[in-house]
Amino acid sequence: MRWMVGILAAITILPAAGPLSVDWKFYALAGSGGVKEYRFYEAARLTKSGSRVQVWSQSITTDELRRLKPTDDEIRRAGDMVLAGYVPPIAAKDDLKGMTLINVVMYELIANRTETNPKRRALWEIDCATRTWRTLSVIELDGRSVDGPSEWTHYPPGSAGETLAYLVCR
Repeated sequence: MRWMVGILAAITILPAAGPLSVDWKFYALAGSGGVKEYRFYEAARLTKSGSRVQVWSQSITTDELRRLKPTDDEIRRAGDMVLAGYVPPIAAKDDLKGMTLINVVMYELIANRTETNPKRRALWEIDCATRTWRTLSVIELDGRSVDGPSEWTHYPPGSAGETLAYLVCR
């Protein structure tokens, strides 16, 4: 009987299982057609095999980030994370200080929300040895998608692609 009370207590105390957690990390601010996009890669599901890495990325427009503005809790959490020593991976490539550092952390927290509507999500395969990449899948906000590998291409120096490769190939 005692074990039954324990199980019932656990069932009422434990929260229901929520959606799978994600860990979007900021890697670039890019733009096309006058629209700025904040780009993130999904660190938790990054897979490596030999010199190749598969990684999801998402692009969130400035308008979407404004719509989702950080909550008081996210602002507090971002500050607490920085004070506790959290450094976003992009800091390995770009020197982040002060409010820029806190803003990047807030953008990562916002990107992890389930209600975020990215302009695009793409699954990339990067060959770290040859400094090339290709898309395996692309999903646009409007519902269009492209599945199947594209041709291998070299990512341009100084591009968001080079930054992504730098961060995931280390």
